[in-house]
Amino acid sequence: MLESAEIGHAISKAAYTRQEGRLREALLNAQFDLAQAKARPVLMIITGVEGGGRSETANKLTEWMDPRHIRVTAFGERSCEELARPYVWRYWRALPPRGRIGIFMNAWYTEMVTARLTGRLDGTRFEFYLQETRAYERMLVDEGVVLLKFWIHLSKDGLRERLADLAKDGRHTKRELKQDRQRAAAYVKLRPVWEEMLRETSTSEAPWTVVEGTDEHYRNLTVGKVLLDTLKTVNGDDAAAPRTRAHSAGPAPTVVDNVALMRKLDLSQTISRADYDGELVKWQRRLAELTRTKRFRDHSLILAFEGADAAGKGGAIRRVTSALDARQYVTVPIAAPTDEEKSYPYLWRFWRNVPPRGGITIFDRTWYGRVLVERVEGFCSEYDWHRAYEEINQFEEQLVESGSVVCKFWLQISKAEQYRRFKAREKTSFKRFKITPEDWRNRGKWGAYEHAVADMVDRTSTELAPWTLVEAEDKYFARIKVLKTIVKALDAAIAYARIARACGTTPSLTPSRRTARRRGCAAATRRRSGPRSCACRPCRCGASVSRPATAISGTSTGSTRPRTPARRSSCCFTASREARRRRTRARCSRGSPHSAGAASCRTSAAAAASPTACRAPITRATTSRWRRSSAPSASAFPTRRGRSSRASRSAARRCSTGSAARGATRGCWSRAPRPSPRRSTSRPPATRSAAAPTASTRATSCIRSSPRHWRCPRAFRACSTRVRCARSARCGSSTSA
Repeated sequence: MLESAEIGHAISKAAYTRQEGRLREALLNAQFDLAQAKARPVLMIITGVEGGGRSETANKLTEWMDPRHIRVTAFGERSCEELARPYVWRYWRALPPRGRIGIFMNAWYTEMVTARLTGRLDGTRFEFYLQETRAYERMLVDEGVVLLKFWIHLSKDGLRERLADLAKDGRHTKRELKQDRQRAAAYVKLRPVWEEMLRETSTSEAPWTVVEGTDEHYRNLTVGKVLLDTLKTVNGDDAAAPRTRAHSAGPAPTVVDNVALMRKLDLSQTISRADYDGELVKWQRRLAELTRTKRFRDHSLILAFEGADAAGKGGAIRRVTSALDARQYVTVPIAAPTDEEKSYPYLWRFWRNVPPRGGITIFDRTWYGRVLVERVEGFCSEYDWHRAYEEINQFEEQLVESGSVVCKFWLQISKAEQYRRFKAREKTSFKRFKITPEDWRNRGKWGAYEHAVADMVDRTSTELAPWTLVEAEDKYFARIKVLKTIVKALDAAIAYARIARACGTTPSLTPSRRTARRRGCAAATRRRSGPRSCACRPCRCGASVSRPATAISGTSTGSTRPRTPARRSSCCFTASREARRRRTRARCSRGSPHSAGAASCRTSAAAAASPTACRAPITRATTSRWRRSSAPSASAFPTRRGRSSRASRSAARRCSTGSAARGATRGCWSRAPRPSPRRSTSRPPATRSAAAPTASTRATSCIRSSPRHWRCPRAFRACSTRVRCARSARCGSSTSA
């Protein structure tokens, strides 16, 4: 696809001047017609080779048209707010409304290519994100968005000449030129990635337009003419006509007797008031503990409440919020969309309420209105609610992959109980606002809603975001079940994230923790769970760690999968800890190449494998820092990487050997509090020959090779006569203090 943009397209200046005036006038008129009709939004994605002229093209478009109705959004490194939410959240927020033109610079494509180049995405994950991108763009087009994608391309020689011209221009900063040169150096590696991305994401709904960027006249006219033709087509379409495909969507695959799922719920389950009071305090306390723990900062909680009218959704929400901090959660009641919300895609108003990590959002009525109310009442076409199942599953999958815990509840009551509650609301003064003529009218469509609910549960209850059917005939029983389900889901998610961190996370588009910390972003330094690659991840010990699987609870079959993952045995943690010990002891036995006594610090293989073996005796000469007369010579503590001699002397006091009192299992990995220093007037260590290294050099060679500075509790033993170290008998060394 890129060869056609490397043949040297060019337009003379005279021809460009003649066409520019006519094109500008036509674009202004088309833009005015689009703003007046407010038919559909137009989204332009301009990306391509670094230094190819993407920003110049966007500037030229805003110069030709009215900039008040154009919004240019450049996506660079993610901010703190964006890092705390799903990776597509910032793209949803920047979507243009109907009648406006939005220009995305780079957008999601540059982010994927950068992650593929740096190795944060392997080939499999790269293909997965390309598939997600195709589904996302298809959903935007189905919602009425006019999507134009431009790839500004340059050949390798053309890029070299372009960078030379930019350096002479003086309008670009040194930082921008440096980034362009770095990306140009990886041109050979990036070209096959570009080819694969363009090939896999060029669809009939949103095809790519590859534009050669060598000649700016040709580039500007090409992009402008494509935009003009698209605006004329949009203005000529009937905006009031429903959006349909050329091929009609078939009937929804439903079970013949799908309503049995709802009708066979055991609505007779109850709980006494005394038991309810005790269970309520128990589960509210547990929910408060989980939402206030440090590990919850890596997650967010999304609670979706759906159910029949007067089923008790408000009462269940109040019992949940009673256990939460008011600063931590947001309750979002969903009603009919406003005029502003109608000008955006259907899921836009839900995406903008997605909580950050550590936050909680409670939806009273949810995005399932598309497959319930709009389906039954006829507010959307049949094709729209047919495709909504797939879009909702994709939406919830993106939430779960970003670390969100999604709990969906359907509260079910009988038709007779609903009638009784309606009458009670009419008689209660403070509940009269809850009953409206719409509620009485909807009772006449009880059967249609029952079929819609059965289809919804059947097609959107997934392993990542399962439905929980709550028998709400008894309000006390329903509230306890809701609280219990939330607590178990949170507990399982936190436990799974802990196991995933120990076993390794899946590469994702989110920057690493080190990168986020280097940017100075506190919210980004919190570790997150990567996107799901499979339902089971191998552990270091060979065992499998399963993702917390859930199923529809409360169904007639009673088949539920456990919400908690399989417990990971302690063998994995023990094995990794013992491996670090063996590596440290092996380095200690070989000696550190940076120390003066590296050649003399030799122990046998058996001593290196023993967790309690001593590598070198520790004398007061190696630990005294407070008296100059007993300090060893500077040659005994060589500096490394610019460290001062004082830091080297401090390193000599750290012992990498183990404590015999803690046995063979603890070894040299025991910590001990540092004792208070004691002054002494002992003599400096005796002078030894060059062939016999001092104990201080031995200790230094052992200590400097250890990656972590673990203090030995016996490192500060003070001796005034010729003695042996507490563990020197094992290595046969002795010294005099």
